[in-house]
This record gives sequence, structure tokens and C-alpha cells, in this order.
Amino acid sequence: MLTLPAALRDAIAHQARTEHPLECCGLIAGVPGEPGSLRLVPMHNAAQAEDFFSFEPLQQLRVWREMNGRGEVPLVLYHSHTASRPYPSDTDVEYAAAFPEVFHLIVSTDPRFDLSMRCFRIEDGRILEQPLAFD
Repeated sequence: MLTLPAALRDAIAHQARTEHPLECCGLIAGVPGEPGSLRLVPMHNAAQAEDFFSFEPLQQLRVWREMNGRGEVPLVLYHSHTASRPYPSDTDVEYAAAFPEVFHLIVSTDPRFDLSMRCFRIEDGRILEQPLAFD
């Protein structure tokens, strides 16, 4: 189960709406075992696409160095789907292979669906939906 502060949910939703129709992306960093250490890190979508995201490489390097210096790890990777439900695509599953230990949060900004978020673990190509709560 993933429990996040409502403020992080709201910030991710705002980023997704603001960047629509392009996919947004980012991560939530934190110190393992310290729930109060969560930090939202919006990332630039280098792909600038409506159906794909890619962290900008130099920004990703800077963020990973910053996390290392703070004793943080990526706990959640998030992105938006602009024209579909919030469920991992085949491309998402391939991308997730590099991050099997993190939660993957997907928010849909498709106007056919209410703005919604879903959470997954993706392990060895298997998509495992996880309960998601906000406090």
C-alpha cells in the first residue's frame, strides 16, 4: 500500500493538468523508513509527447546526485496518461524494469475519465495494482 500526503496528490494533479496535453513526469524521493521525508520532484519530459515520457538526462543525473547526498531514494515514479485510463502501457512496463523497487503512480488527464490516479508495482513484467491512500 502507498499512502501519500494529500498535498503531494494535489501537486501531481496540478502538474498533470498544467502540462496536458503532454505527459508529465516526476518522482517522489524520500529516506527509506521515514514517511515524513517525502519530497516531490517534478521532472521535465524530454520526449515532449502526448503518449510517452522520458526524464531529461542531465536533470535526472542532477536529481540522483542530490538524492544520494541526502540519503534519499526514488520511492515513487509518476507520470500522466493524456488519452487513456491510468494503467501501465507496454512502454511503461519496459521502462519500469529499471525501477522494480518503486511504486509507479499514473494519473489520467483524459477528459473522458475523471482525473484519477492509480498505483502499481511492476515486477518482472507483471503489473500489480497497489492500494493508494492519501492523508
